[in-house]
Amino acid sequence: MQDSIFNLLTEEQLRGRNTLKWNYFGPDVVPLWLAEMDFPTAPAVLDGVRACVDNEEFGYPPLGEDSLPRATADWCRQRYGWCPRPDWVRVVPDVLKGMEVVVEFLTRPESPVALPFPAYMPFFDVLHVTGRQRVEVPMVQQ
Repeated sequence: MQDSIFNLLTEEQLRGRNTLKWNYFGPDVVPLWLAEMDFPTAPAVLDGVRACVDNEEFGYPPLGEDSLPRATADWCRQRYGWCPRPDWVRVVPDVLKGMEVVVEFLTRPESPVALPFPAYMPFFDVLHVTGRQRVEVPMVQQ
């Protein structure tokens, strides 16, 4: 797949979306939030979502479904030369749950965990919930 399919959307197209990011503030503010993509959705993703809607697949995937972990392991191998086992890959609902899982796996309670600051503030909540010490690493303005 080529990156050219992800050409930037215009500000007018973005403001035409029915999203909080592009409709909360007036036209004099350009929102730079982390959680919303300002790129068109990849055609393969659109096709997959449409197929699920057409088949009315709105339930949970079957137990033992391993296509995503296998695809992730293959992607890591092709992209980085790293060969994780598919059974090492965990599917999580969002970035915060992923961070929580990794912090709990790699550190002990009360361990210091460094985060750049300023940062997405919910990252600090993850450290609080997991009982880790927050270490802010100030970003340098250049």
